[in-house]
Amino acid sequence: MIQSATKQHLSPETIHALAAEVHAAPLSDSRELGNGYYNTALRLSYADGLVVVLKIAPHPSTKVLRQEDALLQTEVETLRYVSSHSDIPVPQVLSHCTSSPHVESPYLVLENLAGVSLDSLMEEMDPHQLEQAYGIVGKYARELHELQMPFFARPTHRGDTWCQAFSDMINDVLLDAEDVCADLGVPSGEIRDTVAACAPSLCAVSTASLLHRDLWPGNVFYDVSSSRITRIIDWERAVFGDPLMEFVCALLEGLYVLGPRRAFYRSYGRTDTFTLDERVRLDLYTVYLALLLNVEGYFRDYRDPRQESQLRATVASLITRLQNDRT
Repeated sequence: MIQSATKQHLSPETIHALAAEVHAAPLSDSRELGNGYYNTALRLSYADGLVVVLKIAPHPSTKVLRQEDALLQTEVETLRYVSSHSDIPVPQVLSHCTSSPHVESPYLVLENLAGVSLDSLMEEMDPHQLEQAYGIVGKYARELHELQMPFFARPTHRGDTWCQAFSDMINDVLLDAEDVCADLGVPSGEIRDTVAACAPSLCAVSTASLLHRDLWPGNVFYDVSSSRITRIIDWERAVFGDPLMEFVCALLEGLYVLGPRRAFYRSYGRTDTFTLDERVRLDLYTVYLALLLNVEGYFRDYRDPRQESQLRATVASLITRLQNDRT
């Protein structure tokens, strides 16, 4: 069970009260879903056979990252949008409560769907099964990116250009890092200057595609017997932006193996070779993700010195490469 400072520890009495608020039948079982680092997630099973997932946002007094403002609302809106505009398998939003006498945080109730996370299946799957699974992930990523808007970033933090939107996103993480005196491996000012110098590559993005932005194997549920993805979860970090940003998140864990990676790109409809501008943007997005993962640890109280060292090294290496690319 992952422990995090943003997750709430609810008493059995509070859980039962929330369960009664969600559904009238008696609660027969409740289990915390422990793989997330941000929200509190519970699987509620009722005597009449209904099973739902309850996601509760952090307490309002909890200090969170700047980009984590209204994450639950973002997930609700994104799930409803994806469900009504695509065939991507997502859990149905059953209800969304912004005010409850039992908790001070908003909560979300989702249908419970079958399947097991791809992350937990990877060691059991043979190379062919892995390629098949990630080919389906690539197909759904392409379908997702065909959903577009005339603005960039999140609905509550819009930008006229991707360059401005991404610069604001990375600046928010740098400000968060400064708030907690996080060691990033490279001075914040140098990172900002490098991002500014890469503006021409960012400005090449003219279409705002919907991105999941956390499409790692733990958020993809797969049924091996039917060879299908049963659901894609955790949409709270969705933004409208450059599809290349999705590749960094999707390929970061589990897809450095050549076969699955090529299967992903093949189903997506592109090769795994990139132009100079695209490579620059991929490096920028990897820097952003490494910074985010590093700074999150300070806010969640789950510091991992070895991981932090690796993340700092990644940032330092890529910032140097980006600087060299611009000279």
